[in-house]
Amino acid sequence: MATWEEISEARGVLGVGEDATLAEIRRIFRDRIKAAHPDAGGTRGESARVTAAWKILREYCEGYRFRFTEDEVRRNESPEERMKRMFRQDTQWGPGQKH
Repeated sequence: MATWEEISEARGVLGVGEDATLAEIRRIFRDRIKAAHPDAGGTRGESARVTAAWKILREYCEGYRFRFTEDEVRRNESPEERMKRMFRQDTQWGPGQKH
């Protein structure tokens, strides 16, 4: 597993934010590797750095252990869904009420 410093550096090489998905990282990598390739005006060194950064971030994402507990899933729900869930039994705000 990569260290925080390695992951931080890899994010910097690719220009990835703190909350990127694997799909977003993959898309960014593809864009960066096209530009970094020697045939596109890049260098072998630049291409190697981009590839190494992708490998570090991909391995981190693929090795991440997800938790499927109710608390973990609810932590990622939208504010609208949270409010619906919290007040669904409320006679004033529950189902069938017009607002």
